[in-house]
Amino acid sequence: MDELGYIGEERPLLIRKGAPLGPYAATLTDANGQPVNLTNCTIPWVIKKYWKDAEPVASGVFEVTDGASGQYTVFIDHQDTDVLFAGGTLNEPASMGHWQADVVDAANVPQPLYYGQVRVQRDLMP
Repeated sequence: MDELGYIGEERPLLIRKGAPLGPYAATLTDANGQPVNLTNCTIPWVIKKYWKDAEPVASGVFEVTDGASGQYTVFIDHQDTDVLFAGGTLNEPASMGHWQADVVDAANVPQPLYYGQVRVQRDLMP
């Protein structure tokens, strides 16, 4: 039997603390490659240190730039990345967390978009 359900597309993030992520232009398409209409939708995202944390370390909303064409911009501001955790290296637990983004329609129903691990590099500049 094929797997049923959908949890979003796994997209690991690599972020330097205090630097913006993006902007990256993106288009949401369906299984046939046709744009998904994002009119009246929002794309909220959250970053948590641990998946079970009640509150995110950072959160925001990706901008829908052309809803009818499924276009949006992936961007996380430097002020949001500045509050993120960071250890001495990318691969130690202190530098790792989790993130998620959903498409939320006008009826406030979330659909999974992205999820994955976040690795944060410490800013070395004085």
